[in-house]
Amino acid sequence: MPHLDLRRPAAVLLRRLPPLQWGLVLASNLLVSRHRVGVLAVILDDGGRVLLAEHLFRPHRPWGLPGGWVDGREEPAAALVREIREELGLIVEVVWPLQVRRHPSERVPSSRGIAITYECRLAAGQCPESVRCSLEILAVEWADARNVGHDLGVLAADAIAAAIGGRASDDA
Repeated sequence: MPHLDLRRPAAVLLRRLPPLQWGLVLASNLLVSRHRVGVLAVILDDGGRVLLAEHLFRPHRPWGLPGGWVDGREEPAAALVREIREELGLIVEVVWPLQVRRHPSERVPSSRGIAITYECRLAAGQCPESVRCSLEILAVEWADARNVGHDLGVLAADAIAAAIGGRASDDA
């Protein structure tokens, strides 16, 4: 007995009946796993310093790389440029991605997230000392990239090490 293939008739129905299309979108939104996407910047200056930010909303590990969340249909690199402009008043150019990692929340370890870390540089005409902190940034510091002096965690430490040509740890 031949196998009955219903894929083609189903495709025709989906293409002709918008309510079925909406139902499919709704079902996929409810059933498919979602991950938040965060973006972080390793911004190095000519003197080998990295820009760190003290974040108001990261109480467990306040010092870290600047960045934020990707909104809607935004490209990750564009989201990073926007976040740096909003949080620090700086214009940066994205050089290249350094790492992509699973990123659990410090408060909710079971949360799902992906962190993309990019190496960035200040755009032409931007002075390293021209940082303006937004309400969510308490302070900034240009730290020696080889010895930052803060507990940044493995993700940030590895990203900085990758940007300067080494690797801080083998934990991934």
